[in-house]
Amino acid sequence: KELAKQREEEAKRKAEQERKEKEEARKRFRRFFSKKSIKPEVIELVSGDKILKVLVFRHVLKNEFGEKELFCFCVDLTEKENLRKELEIYRNKLEKLVEQKSRELRESEEKFRALTENSRDVIMRFDRQYRHLYVNPMIKEQTGISPEEMIGKTHKELGFPKNLTATFEKAIARVFKT
Repeated sequence: KELAKQREEEAKRKAEQERKEKEEARKRFRRFFSKKSIKPEVIELVSGDKILKVLVFRHVLKNEFGEKELFCFCVDLTEKENLRKELEIYRNKLEKLVEQKSRELRESEEKFRALTENSRDVIMRFDRQYRHLYVNPMIKEQTGISPEEMIGKTHKELGFPKNLTATFEKAIARVFKT
């Protein structure tokens, strides 16, 4: 019994000592990160043709015996930096592509407008609900209705005869099916 009691007391003392050590380590860690003097720095480590970028936090602490200890915390930034550079390359390529495609679209729209605005034929674009999306100026000569008055409206809403409206809608529906 006596031996078991001594072992139990020894285990309690060890557990208490470990708890105190962990608490002290937590306090040092909190002190370390609460210091304003801790400034991270990026260090490049070169090995042959490879460069490793590391973010380092360094600080000298005094331990419970008054001895100085160097505390370092390092984070490898190499992969993050490589991904950032790769992302920047793709972003630049995408910006150039968007710029090029936007220019091509503007040129195409200008050609379309020049063609349709000067055509002697009536040219119209519709959505699936038969509303006018585009109407060229020739419509005014043929119907007396300006293109602006037609945009967003169907032939029915514009007062076209029912039989003509039905013919137009059938033709438009057929185009959408193909």
